[in-house]
Amino acid sequence: MLKNFNKEGQKLPSFGIGPYMIFGMGAVTLINSEEKWLSDLYGADYEAYKTKVNRCIPWKPAEDRICVTEISNTRWMAYDIPGNVGWIIYIACLVRCFVTKPDFFSSKGLFVILIIAVLPAILMAIGIAELVTERLAKLDRKLPKVRLLRGFGALVLGGILGMAVSALGLIYGYCTGESNLLLIWLMLLGSLLCFAFAELIYKTYRQPGKGSSMTIHEFGTENKDTVVLIHPSVVMWDYFEYVIPLLEKKYHLIVPAIPGYDPDKKNDFTSVEKIASELAKWLKEKNLKDIACLYGCSMGGSIVIRMLADNALDIRSAVIDGGITPYRLPWIVTRFIAIKDFLLIGAGKLGGVKLLEKAFSTDELSPEDIQYTAGVLKMISAKTIWRTFESCNNYSMPKDIRTDCRHIEYWVADKEIKDRKADIAYVKEHFPETIFMKIKDAGHGGLAPFQPEKFVKGIERAVRPVT
Repeated sequence: MLKNFNKEGQKLPSFGIGPYMIFGMGAVTLINSEEKWLSDLYGADYEAYKTKVNRCIPWKPAEDRICVTEISNTRWMAYDIPGNVGWIIYIACLVRCFVTKPDFFSSKGLFVILIIAVLPAILMAIGIAELVTERLAKLDRKLPKVRLLRGFGALVLGGILGMAVSALGLIYGYCTGESNLLLIWLMLLGSLLCFAFAELIYKTYRQPGKGSSMTIHEFGTENKDTVVLIHPSVVMWDYFEYVIPLLEKKYHLIVPAIPGYDPDKKNDFTSVEKIASELAKWLKEKNLKDIACLYGCSMGGSIVIRMLADNALDIRSAVIDGGITPYRLPWIVTRFIAIKDFLLIGAGKLGGVKLLEKAFSTDELSPEDIQYTAGVLKMISAKTIWRTFESCNNYSMPKDIRTDCRHIEYWVADKEIKDRKADIAYVKEHFPETIFMKIKDAGHGGLAPFQPEKFVKGIERAVRPVT
């Protein structure tokens, strides 16, 4: 009660909700008049300006809310056309279900499922309406985060929900004896296309500067020969904690903390291609163009393979330790594999960390190792998990692969030979001079943390032939 009186005890006038209503109406009026006019007049520049000053609605300024894509026109069209076909199929079949009222409409369960299926259609319609307005305003390559989510984000979510609802309808239909479910099968196909190709475009957008820089750790800077160590996924840069003291006495060590796995910087994994490019750029800027040995394990091996193909540095020797190569499978199959890996690691993130021991042919983990893995899983985001597996399994390579690296070794642990069969075949084809080394009594990624002395001998052996 006292809040309605001033210090002298005089009653203050009460304005109620009037000022808030006036402010709200003024904001809405400005958004739909002056803001719209300025946006049409200046396009993307004005959208970027609004993220910094927020002229109508009070909001914390955020300069990093602009997202940009560098996708080529050809690639955009390759994704855009099947994606559009997908949402059209889904909505057309849904409408047809209600117009023609097929036999299964007599089933109350299927009828309820079709009612729920309207929600994904609404999300798809919102996404398409947003994309049309963006295209008319020529904003499709440079978007505020909210518009990106309202466009491609809505299409991705609509596709996911559409697949779930369609799959539920098919399961229920067949369980109840329905046979004429062609329209629902087409809805499943349409929602899959919508999700898959909208997601491919969505993930190309990046917030400039966000998540793009790496923390680089250096040791033994007084030494001449440079050795770069790139860690695998689901660990941090301290994966090399046992080998750093053994190598820093002889080599200048470069140990990058890969984005998404950096305990000192909150960011997300980007892609194998982008990280390979950024690491090469950093090494050039530091005048470290002559690399005595470039080492990478698993995910790190993927980055090494891409750096070899880019051929931007003078790499005297390279070690690919169980490196992952791009799948040579139909695109749709790689989607399902990525989803499987994401769900598996996601389960570990939610608490089932022991699933990792079953998923990978790793060395026996101690309670401390399991606790470490649990900490890493807790730290990394779902986006990092998805991008890691999607990118490591599907990263692009130049059409004409050529490297000037004089000595390449591919290490494969004896416990993972079967799992690395396709990767070994890929490396043999594209890097025919590679020497393949079988590591005894080791699992995938188990050499550096569990047998550091053996790891060091391997690095020194790789460096020695070309020094």
